[in-house]
Amino acid sequence: MTLAIGLAAAVLALQVPAAVPLEPSLVLRAGTDVSMKTSEELSSKHAHQGQRFGLEVDEDVRVDGHLVIPRDAHATGEITRIYEKGLFGRSGKIELQLLFIEVGGQQIRLNGQMREKGKPGTGAVIAAALVVFSMASFISGTSAVLPVGTSVTGSIHHDVQFRLRSANGP
Repeated sequence: MTLAIGLAAAVLALQVPAAVPLEPSLVLRAGTDVSMKTSEELSSKHAHQGQRFGLEVDEDVRVDGHLVIPRDAHATGEITRIYEKGLFGRSGKIELQLLFIEVGGQQIRLNGQMREKGKPGTGAVIAAALVVFSMASFISGTSAVLPVGTSVTGSIHHDVQFRLRSANGP
């Protein structure tokens, strides 16, 4: 009987895997702000809804002193809505949604939106309307333009885990 119990214990011991040491990791928390800048000009005159555009991370993002997102990392956004400038002084508008940052072959999802609008031409419309009503309809506002280097702040959508690399290897 003692031999049977000893054999059963030996079989069980073989089936239970040894504890695997966890690799040290860092967690980039959801809601962490990321400062970026546009890497191309965007205009309500030339852009279209659904168009993707590039951004660059403006400042290193660190967790516990460790670099997790380097400055100049590539990010991507999308134009969600375009309003072209129109008659009677209506200005153009452009609305953007931040999508993700690419780091080490991984896409880190972002939260963030931005809206820009051109200058209305309503002052000119009112002045023209006082002179000749029919001429007021030909005056329009300006297109919305975001020049290269426009600052945009987004935030990390959900917690992201990064493995710590040891000094001895990857």
